[in-house]
Amino acid sequence: MKILAIGNSYSQDGTRYIHEIAAADGVDILTKNLVIGGCSLERHHNNILSGENAYYLEINGKMVAENVPLLETLLSEDWDIISIQQQSSSSMDFATFQPHLDAIVDYLRYHRPNAKLALHQTWAYIDDAAFLADFGVKCANEMFLKVKSSYAQAAKAANIDIIIPSGQAMENLRLANASPIYRDPIHASLGLGRYTLSLVWYSLLTGKDIAENSFNAFDEPVSDENIAIAKKAASDAVKMYR
Repeated sequence: MKILAIGNSYSQDGTRYIHEIAAADGVDILTKNLVIGGCSLERHHNNILSGENAYYLEINGKMVAENVPLLETLLSEDWDIISIQQQSSSSMDFATFQPHLDAIVDYLRYHRPNAKLALHQTWAYIDDAAFLADFGVKCANEMFLKVKSSYAQAAKAANIDIIIPSGQAMENLRLANASPIYRDPIHASLGLGRYTLSLVWYSLLTGKDIAENSFNAFDEPVSDENIAIAKKAASDAVKMYR
C-alpha cells in the first residue's frame, strides 16, 4: 500500500509509525508526507496554484528533503490513499474548509483518479480551560465535538472517501486517563500519542486487526499497559468510522 499525506505537524504525528506497525504484520506500506508546519487548506490550495517549492518531505516517518513541490511527490507514485487535513486551529469551523477543499480534491482526483481520498481528522488540544478559551471553547471535549462535526460536513460536501479518526482516538485516550497523550498543548506525545494515531491509520486503511501487533520500537517509552490502552483507543475509533 502507498499512502501520501499532505498536511502539517499533525500528519507527522499520525504517520510516524505506520510502516513499522505494518512491517510487524509482514505488510509492506510506503508513506510519504508533505509537511508545512501549521499549514491550512487555504495555503495548500495556494501552493497548488503557484507550484511553490514549499514542503518538507518525509518518507516512512523520516525527513529526507525540503523545498519540495507538491506535484512532484503527487506524481512520484501510484497512490492508494491520499490524505488532506485542515489546520488544527481552524478545524472547528467548517466555513474555513471551502472553497479550498473542493479545489484540492479536484486537483488530486485529476492527477491520481485511482487513489482514495481521506480527510485526516485533527484532535482537541490539552484540556486547559485558560488555553482553550483563546480558541473559543471551554474544554477539550467541546473542541473535539466541533472538529468532528466540521470533518463530517467537509467529507460529505467534498465526496471524500474516508475520514481517518485520529481526533476520536485522541479523545478515547483522554477519556481513558492515559498519559502522556501530548508532548505540548497541541501535539501528540512521541510515544503513546503517535503510536495510537499510527494504529488508527494502519487499521483503518488496511482492515487489519491490531490486537496482536507486536511493534514496540517507540521514540519514547510506552508501557505495556499503555500499549493495550492505545490499541483499544484506536480500535474503538476505527469501528466508529469503518
